[in-house]
Amino acid sequence: MTRAWLCTLALLGVASPAAAQLTGGRAGAGFTWETIRFSDAERIDIETLTLLSAPFAATIPFSRAVELSVSGAWARGELSRPTGEASSVSGLTDTEIALRAVVGRDVLTITAIAQLPTGVSELTAPEADAAGMFAADVLPFRITNWGAGGGFGLSTAVARPVGDFAFGIAVGYVVAQEFEPVAERSFKYRPGNQLHVRAAIDRTFGTSGKGALTVTWQSFGDDQSDGDNLFRSGDRLQSVASYAFAAGPQGSGIVYAGYLRRAKGEFLRETELEPAKNLAFGGIGLRLPAGRTVFQPAADLRVQGGDEGAGSGYTVGIGGSVDLPLGAARLVPTLRGRFGSVELSSGLDSGFTGAELAVALRF
Repeated sequence: MTRAWLCTLALLGVASPAAAQLTGGRAGAGFTWETIRFSDAERIDIETLTLLSAPFAATIPFSRAVELSVSGAWARGELSRPTGEASSVSGLTDTEIALRAVVGRDVLTITAIAQLPTGVSELTAPEADAAGMFAADVLPFRITNWGAGGGFGLSTAVARPVGDFAFGIAVGYVVAQEFEPVAERSFKYRPGNQLHVRAAIDRTFGTSGKGALTVTWQSFGDDQSDGDNLFRSGDRLQSVASYAFAAGPQGSGIVYAGYLRRAKGEFLRETELEPAKNLAFGGIGLRLPAGRTVFQPAADLRVQGGDEGAGSGYTVGIGGSVDLPLGAARLVPTLRGRFGSVELSSGLDSGFTGAELAVALRF
């Protein structure tokens, strides 16, 4: 691959979270168990959050320039309270199909996206209560949404190398579809359409280092309920900087840091505003080969704040994975521990500890 094509891949960013967990193979599947236990369960009325998920992904190349990818997941999330009561949501998530075509000498890439509404979009009140907790930005669960009615979109990316640099820009637009989000009530809801613009630049340093910077801006149309405007999400601006380097004679590593600003959202039928939020994140990862086995230790940090306290907090994750040969496939077990603190609503915060255990099989 040319460096322009690598830059284009960073620009597109169209894969779902399930696909992102299974990169590196033409097909893959996995199983993940994640849990978080809150230390002040009585005060916040939540004891544990547990997520079981089974992501899958596959890519079918039709030629050197055209390929089709499919990704999705099955997941079950459960919220347990100190009283012993529990609520859960389970089922498939929406499935993403992407048809990607490269035009010219790896300079222009066009991607058509279809988000099939295979997920659980119609939720009861207890299911919505559980699903909302797994969507919290400061808690890095692998599945954050079970279904949003599907949609379709188009993304175009252009990248070009200039000396030690590569520059690129991508523009994409996704049209959301209507669905019924509440099981007990009959009304239609359609999320706002999404426009994103992403710019990237990377530079090589010597023979073993590469720095990169990606900036993404997202804008959303009005959410609608039964045809009436309901809510307007605030624009989002994210920047991520990274540096990849050699680690020993065969190993490599990467450090990264990023910042996401979510502007205030506005409920159009009321004067209420959704507070603006800021999320800072960063981490380090190593890839250390030992024969055909590869050890991959990693650590990450997420810190969220905002104009109001609700949703603020931090999460630290430490762990790693081992990439093992298994015939024509690769087996990747992962173990990670987490701890932190989060304010779930104004004045109600709690520390927490957690763990993640995952196994992925890649072909």
